[in-house]
Amino acid sequence: MKKAIKLIKKLGLLPPNVLTPDELVGYFDVAKCDPYHVGIQAVGGGMGWLGYSRVGGYEDSPKRIAVVGKGITFDSGGISAKPSSGMWKMKCDMLGAATVLALPLSLDKDLDTAVDLFGCIAENTPRTNGMRPSDVLTYSDGTWVEVVDTDAEGRLVLADGILAAKAMKPQLIITIATLTGAALAVEPATVMFCNKPSIGHEFFKSVAATGEKVVEFPIYQEHRDSIKGKKGVADIKNLGSMQAGACTAAAFLEHFVGDTPWIHLDIAGSATDKEGNPTGAMLATLTHFINNR
Repeated sequence: MKKAIKLIKKLGLLPPNVLTPDELVGYFDVAKCDPYHVGIQAVGGGMGWLGYSRVGGYEDSPKRIAVVGKGITFDSGGISAKPSSGMWKMKCDMLGAATVLALPLSLDKDLDTAVDLFGCIAENTPRTNGMRPSDVLTYSDGTWVEVVDTDAEGRLVLADGILAAKAMKPQLIITIATLTGAALAVEPATVMFCNKPSIGHEFFKSVAATGEKVVEFPIYQEHRDSIKGKKGVADIKNLGSMQAGACTAAAFLEHFVGDTPWIHLDIAGSATDKEGNPTGAMLATLTHFINNR
């Protein structure tokens, strides 16, 4: 566990001109970004990557989990720019992917569950070929997404990772990301969403075992309705019309998850301390949860 936490802290403290998307994806076993990774391509201006590794399991293992992490190596907000005062902290917007990368160092060596690890990696800065508000992206499952705000980029890249994960036919998908400012409402806790109560109950047994702070939030139909697109323009939009930002972001991801069992961890309020230092939030709980499934 110490080596895993050390890796998260190391990656989170590297400056963004050192930990570029090319550099971060090099920590995965396979790097690819095909044209159908439209969120990653749009956010990165064509310079993003989907990283993939696998740990545990064996040939034709009946148990399979996918863990998908957000890896935005710097997030200026793109054209919808963030305020400059706190922008320096945005080198840590890759801590979801860093947590995914740390899992092989913390999971049991003889784990019989196959764990597929995905990192959705890009840099969100203004580019001449980057996305603009009102652009419409067409995902590989046929979903049309209108970009309302280029600073709501994390959900766009995670959608690519979710679709790639679903192709592996996992029994469970876990997404982890410094996703929304709204999750800061329960800082220093992590906000959790789950579409299967039995799995959520199981997850909270691991939370109790590790002592990490986690608060479960709901996804109501009103949250789903708030991201619906205009008829003839798009199916959904990347920003909801409600103040419940963590919930509408989760509703966006839920659209791509479908019926697959799913846990989403918004670590925006737990991934760093007040000084901007990475904490390794949720690594211990994820390790306990996966090891004991």
